[in-house]
Amino acid sequence: MIYPPNHFSGWVAGPPERAALALYGPRRMILNVYVDAFNLYYGCLIDTPYKWLNLRALCELSFPADQIKDIDYFTFGGGNSG
Repeated sequence: MIYPPNHFSGWVAGPPERAALALYGPRRMILNVYVDAFNLYYGCLIDTPYKWLNLRALCELSFPADQIKDIDYFTFGGGNSG
């Protein structure tokens, strides 16, 4: 059975509970994004020619239906623990 579109776009097949939100129309979520700088660099950028990344553009492309409120970028200070 096919149900009305949901927030994640398109038509969904599944129980009516999933389609219940569609009765109110698509809602734009407000997102706060938290980025782990260490994992971003060593997981995605280290062996590439790219060393700069526009995080806002990446988030807006990843979540086009939502509003990006804040992007918090964290990294480890690297102090001595002894």
